[in-house]
Amino acid sequence: MGNALKRAEQPALASERPVLSPGLAQWLEEHALSLDSDASQAQALLPRLAQDGLLGLGLKADFSDFGDAVQSIVEVAEHSLTAGFVLWSQRTFIEYLRDVQDPAMRERYLPGLLDGSIAGATGLSNAIKFLGGIEELQVRAQPEQGQWQFEGRLPWITNLRPDHCLVAIVAAMPEDQAGIWVAELGDPGLERSADLDLVGLRGSNTAALTFNTVRLGQERLLHPDAGHFVRSVRPRFMALQCGMAMGLARRSLKQVLAAPRCQWVQEQPARRLLDRVQELSDVLVDAVRKPGSATPPDLFNVRIELSSLASQAVALESSAIGGATYMQGKHPQLLRRYREAMLVPLISPTVAQLKAELGQDAV
Repeated sequence: MGNALKRAEQPALASERPVLSPGLAQWLEEHALSLDSDASQAQALLPRLAQDGLLGLGLKADFSDFGDAVQSIVEVAEHSLTAGFVLWSQRTFIEYLRDVQDPAMRERYLPGLLDGSIAGATGLSNAIKFLGGIEELQVRAQPEQGQWQFEGRLPWITNLRPDHCLVAIVAAMPEDQAGIWVAELGDPGLERSADLDLVGLRGSNTAALTFNTVRLGQERLLHPDAGHFVRSVRPRFMALQCGMAMGLARRSLKQVLAAPRCQWVQEQPARRLLDRVQELSDVLVDAVRKPGSATPPDLFNVRIELSSLASQAVALESSAIGGATYMQGKHPQLLRRYREAMLVPLISPTVAQLKAELGQDAV
């Protein structure tokens, strides 16, 4: 994986240069509203991200370049949270393959995941919430004639492209075991719903999956111990996930600083919030580069704070514009960012769930 494709204004998390090409940045900017409001660009999005080499960033074995992967999601989310969400899902699935026990699975799936011809949908939010005591496992597996038979339903999965798509799931197994498996759209008995009727994020191929007597062989077992697997991947999972909130916050804060009506009362908090976003990004990258530098509660608190910072940033952008914000058709991109800021704390595991696990007030 260390030879994966790599590419190399604002300072980056791991370098002094942005990772997005001008062409991709322009494409995302031009299609941001469409990606939020309809599915017309849904099939084009993942190949467009792959074309810029974003899916292969941050794959050195020692994680020394992992900041590039986080930075790619930050920069994409600055233009479109929908695109950032899809990139997070794909890139996180690729991270799962670092920890796969059977190298043949990596060899079978990785090339298509890197070039965008295969979509990777991460269904492990249920696993993380289960291991945190937040909810029960939603899929169960039983041995059946040399294979495993799966039943259950996952109500929300992003990057579930209706053509060639892989889905990582956690399944309850006999004797209180839980394993991580890979399902493929097209497996008999695996049913994808229509895209969910969301208020935004409509270009993200977000749908539900139902398992009706789905049978998988042992070669689809990603890892036999969900607890061990999640503990290993969680810092990377959360660092990449936080990139979405960082990108949204940074874009709104840049809009504030560039606004003709920006005043000292708005400029000062905008610069302060930008500094704080950078500080938190450093914490996340260190958590991956230096295992043990941040514990799960630390990462949960970073995710909670970034959700708040994104909301504050969008509100500050609105105040810098003034009453025109509320005029029909005047600032559609800002209204899109409001919808995106509303989504950030709802991304699973939600901020309320993280606060509950930390014993904090969930309000």
